[in-house]
Amino acid sequence: MLLRKRRFLQTSTEQLLSHSSPEAETRDNEESQHVDSGTTRNTELNKRRHSQRVDNLTVSSSKSRTDTKNKSVQCEVCGKTLQDKYNMITHLRVHTDEKPYSCSTCGKRFADLSTFKKHKRIHKGEKPYSCDTCGKTFATSLEVKKHMKSHTGEKPYSCRTCEKRFATSSQVKRHTRIHTGEKQYPCSTSGKRFVERNKLKKHMRIHTDSYERVCTIMSR
Repeated sequence: MLLRKRRFLQTSTEQLLSHSSPEAETRDNEESQHVDSGTTRNTELNKRRHSQRVDNLTVSSSKSRTDTKNKSVQCEVCGKTLQDKYNMITHLRVHTDEKPYSCSTCGKRFADLSTFKKHKRIHKGEKPYSCDTCGKTFATSLEVKKHMKSHTGEKPYSCRTCEKRFATSSQVKRHTRIHTGEKQYPCSTSGKRFVERNKLKKHMRIHTDSYERVCTIMSR
């Protein structure tokens, strides 16, 4: 069943590629320059663009009266509607779990080129987005939006258990561990576990300070 699903998704991607617009092809060519050299899937898809014609994919398209070039495409797997065929090709990787873009620095992999480029800013130290209120800079626009809530006091996320409110979803997840008792951060030295990473860091000072004191005594 899984193999059949993968074949269907592969066929879907191939047809989308074979009928994609010049704009989409330009973006696809740009993507291929960033895929790791060891990846053969991209090459295989390019070869099949002009050699195969598949008729078993029904694409739902709606033409705009003002601009006939814009077509929305519906995913046959989950029903989600995408802006164009290029976005559909990227979306299909959600179902196939394909991540063709690999970071040469940390090895982390990504499904789409834009997220991959944003990730590389972490290693380069690039922070092109800034807060209009305090001037603090960030690597992505999403980080700026999250940061702005610290100025506005907005807390749209709430805990289902105690109804305490938070500015970001990640803060809610960390808070929820208090109720569940989950302690996913273990100390490699003593084995003691902690709910939050910053509490683990504070705990680690016990071991590092003790080590430094021993070294000071031994050096006398």
